[in-house]
Amino acid sequence: MKRLFFICALTALAMPAVRAHSLPDIVTVQKVSVETTAGNAPRLPYRLWVDYDNGKGEYRQVRWLNSGEATEAAEANPAINPPGTEYQVRGFIIGDNTTPNGYPVAAAVKVVHPSPLTSCPSPLTSHLKPVAEPLPLDMVSIDGENRAGSCP
Repeated sequence: MKRLFFICALTALAMPAVRAHSLPDIVTVQKVSVETTAGNAPRLPYRLWVDYDNGKGEYRQVRWLNSGEATEAAEANPAINPPGTEYQVRGFIIGDNTTPNGYPVAAAVKVVHPSPLTSCPSPLTSHLKPVAEPLPLDMVSIDGENRAGSCP
């Protein structure tokens, strides 16, 4: 047993030191600034461009901390975030060991007045959605060939 330990120790000393491969450090991250209409939670990108200390860059996945249902409901609540409100959503670049969660990032969110032409439906504004009227069948006719083909 002593001989085996001695051989392993000599082998380890004889081998050149292997430096652990170090990943490049993040230097800058793409700025995030979004607008959302009152009554809606913000839509944030799932990945951001990062620049490294070695001069290279790439898109990296980000995890935002507002993904919980209660947090999204609070962000979408117009009583809490009326038009004109500005707030930040924090998140982390995944796979970076700057902190236990990753590289910290933040998104600036501005709440704006909903536009009747561009607002997305939400549970808070669903009563404003237009309703389509049904078309009476006596106003419908099939002229010519249909997708099933014509009869011989």
